[in-house]
Amino acid sequence: MTTPQSQDQLDFTVETLKNTGEGIEEFRKTFTKASDAFEDGRDSEGFQTIRDIHPHLQEFANFCGTLRTQCENWLSEDDLRGLDDLNQKFSQCLTTLIEAMENGDVLEIADLLRADLSEIIGNYNAVFSDIRDKLTS
Repeated sequence: MTTPQSQDQLDFTVETLKNTGEGIEEFRKTFTKASDAFEDGRDSEGFQTIRDIHPHLQEFANFCGTLRTQCENWLSEDDLRGLDDLNQKFSQCLTTLIEAMENGDVLEIADLLRADLSEIIGNYNAVFSDIRDKLTS
C-alpha cells in the first residue's frame, strides 16, 4: 500500500524527471562551448568553462545517485539497470576528463567533452523518460 508521503515522493520524482531535459541540453551546449575553446586554442577559456560547470556536474551526479536510491522503493533492479550503467559511464568519463585536465591534454579534453560526455549526458534523457514511464505505469 502506498502511503500519502510515498505517493507525494513518487509524484515529485516523476515531475522532476519531466523537467530534466532542459538542464541536460544546457550541459551539452556548455560542453560544446568548452570543446570549441580548446580546439580554437583558447585553453584558458575552455578551462574556465569547465571550472564553472564542475559544481553543476557534481550536483547532477548527486541527483542521479539520489534518484537511484529513491527509485529502489518502486522499481526492480532490472528496471534500474539502464540508470546504473549510465551512472557508471558518467563516472568513468569524469575520471578520464580529470586525468586529461591534470595532464594538460587539451585535445583529449575537447574530444571527451564533445563526444563522450555529451553523448552520455544526452543518453540520460532516454533513461529518465524510461524510468518516468515505469513509475507512472
